[in-house]
Amino acid sequence: MNYIAPHDTLKIITKINSSSSNDQINQCLIEIANILNCEYYLFSIISNKSMIKPDVLILDNYPQKW
Repeated sequence: MNYIAPHDTLKIITKINSSSSNDQINQCLIEIANILNCEYYLFSIISNKSMIKPDVLILDNYPQKW
């Protein structure tokens, strides 16, 4: 895996936290996908901002098959 500079990660996290629309969040997800090697369900664990209903458990994001 490539080295990820802490300031790059912090910049994207700050953008996610200040996002006011789904389009802005989607753009942040694209940016973070370009620097991180993780799947959506792992990203949902590290992100404190969710685009899903609060009654959906985090485990619902895991794939049915590995």
